Amino acid sequence: MIPGICVPLCCLVDYKGFRLVAMSVAPINKKSIVYGSNNSGATLFPGNAFLNGKLEKASSILNLKKHVIKGTTLYGPVDMEAHLGFDGRLYLLDFSRVFPPESPRKELKGSHLYNLLRPEFCQHYRVPLCSDGFSGFVSEEGGREHNAEIDTATRYLRETLLPDFVNRDLLPQLEEALRKGTLEEYSLPQNMHSRGINIRHLGLMTILVACSSASPELIEETCVLLLSEMTARSVKILLRQAIRSRMRQLRVPLEQPYRQVCLDYLNLLLGDTLQSRQHWNTTLRKFIESKFSFSVTVALKEEPDLKAYLRKQRIGINGISVLLSRLQHMAGLTLDPNWTHRYAQSAKGSPLEEEHLVEMKERIKSMSIIDHAQGYLLKLKGVEQGSVPYLRNAILKFEEALAANPNNKFILRNLAYCLFRLEVQVETNKRLDQLLGSSQTALSSKPIELSFFSPQMERAKQYFLAAIQADASDAQTLYKYGHFLVRSGQIESALEYHLRALEEDPNHLPCLLSLEQLLTRIGKFELAQKIKERYLQVSFREPE
Repeated sequence: MIPGICVPLCCLVDYKGFRLVAMSVAPINKKSIVYGSNNSGATLFPGNAFLNGKLEKASSILNLKKHVIKGTTLYGPVDMEAHLGFDGRLYLLDFSRVFPPESPRKELKGSHLYNLLRPEFCQHYRVPLCSDGFSGFVSEEGGREHNAEIDTATRYLRETLLPDFVNRDLLPQLEEALRKGTLEEYSLPQNMHSRGINIRHLGLMTILVACSSASPELIEETCVLLLSEMTARSVKILLRQAIRSRMRQLRVPLEQPYRQVCLDYLNLLLGDTLQSRQHWNTTLRKFIESKFSFSVTVALKEEPDLKAYLRKQRIGINGISVLLSRLQHMAGLTLDPNWTHRYAQSAKGSPLEEEHLVEMKERIKSMSIIDHAQGYLLKLKGVEQGSVPYLRNAILKFEEALAANPNNKFILRNLAYCLFRLEVQVETNKRLDQLLGSSQTALSSKPIELSFFSPQMERAKQYFLAAIQADASDAQTLYKYGHFLVRSGQIESALEYHLRALEEDPNHLPCLLSLEQLLTRIGKFELAQKIKERYLQVSFREPE
């Protein structure tokens, strides 16, 4: 966030096969532009000292290269506009090309307009990259330099970052998940995005996994996970095409005709028929290979029947189960969970009937700031009311926010805290149930001891550590993790993180109070007294 710059709120709405962009109306018009171009670069507005200072700061944070077009210094793409609104505020809009493109591919027309590098990649890359690279806006001389830097960055992404992610992150993480039996819960998109890797590189990742030195079992389980993700995304597109085609024919917003299209396509996909096998091994396979730029045969070193490959029963993962879960999430579908379980576990699935399609709704994808704000409100209500449903809904919202912004320390910290509080509340409710079912008349005031190794607490721990990795100097995150460790019985580590938080912010009142209680608990009374005195000194300090 850059103070002094406003942006319109927007969201994507997927409805009946169409994608709509809903955006708030800013108080501007064509004459209010002060920076950038609103006519494809024919006219450029140079901005002013105040605005350009803000844009330079933003480009520095995003690691974007300042460049000159027609004598005008730009800090992003030429078609990004800044307007002085009628309310006196500065509005920035048109961000579709803010991040630089990957090196264009000849077989993909205009790929420099949509195959863009992720913000996480740009922020951590060694040099700033130009948003207008490979466009017709930059001069030939300047363009060669910008394009060469993007070519180098693209090679680094494909030849260094991707192999490093596969061998040092993906395979070790999945090996641990396989050991714990949580492979199907692994968030592949989130982990890829946090390293700045686009989903379109799943095909190359599959080849890298297949060629790795990991165990044959781990390689196969990982390839199933990757192929399930690619298949779900491809099926989503093909399903939307079918629904969109039907809506163009009917031109009515009724529900039933499109439910039938959905049922027919899903039965083609999931049915045990010759047509289904042909669809998988011709139409769907070609679509997957084209979209993700790889050969299934080369990657898997065999000529598999795709559907049979995913349906094969394995110890760690059920490919069809992952496919159905991801498809429901991405396409706005809700299938009967009993039918889904039976289908995923059986050798031959039963047809999908009308009653098995519980819901088919529009899917709304908001800006991460919206999902985060909604999650934060749910978190406050959940903590205040001791409500498990509120906390669970808050977790869902934070997860949605994290999908778009995977390295945001605030989202990571709030998600971790919600997972922790959910565990506390569940255990509290169990204690209350025990009390109501016994002859006790009072509830013990002893704090509930939480298992540091329970699945929920393990997830909370990982998100706390990710938040610390995102900003190791954030006192609030260090304190929250220290408090989490106290409740988990990890006293020595808790003490370390309390002290680290106070190194960053010596006046952090909640941390001082918590540290005083922790020191008292372990019998270090003199140190506890000194911390208490410091707490009182800071508490009653006159505001400056």
